[in-house]
Amino acid sequence: MYGGAASGIYDVEVVSKAYGRYDVNGVTLMVKAEVTNISPRSGSILGGTIVTITGNKFSEDKLNNPVTINLEFATILSSSESTIVARLPTTQAFE
Repeated sequence: MYGGAASGIYDVEVVSKAYGRYDVNGVTLMVKAEVTNISPRSGSILGGTIVTITGNKFSEDKLNNPVTINLEFATILSSSESTIVARLPTTQAFE
């Protein structure tokens, strides 16, 4: 999530108490987080590897930054605007 909104493209609606609705046909808002690095790039065959994901526009609320590998959720240990630290599921290895 970025600024309280999940990543995605949203239509924009502008309403003024004094002037009513504005014509914003074709105007959209793109909300996205960006991953620039994942470290380490491989982990234990038994899983449980702690990975650091760096980028930008992550939520500081670790519950808003789900991380999955092979459709299983990792445990988010910490989260900031530029870094997510997660422990991968103990049943999953990755490369």
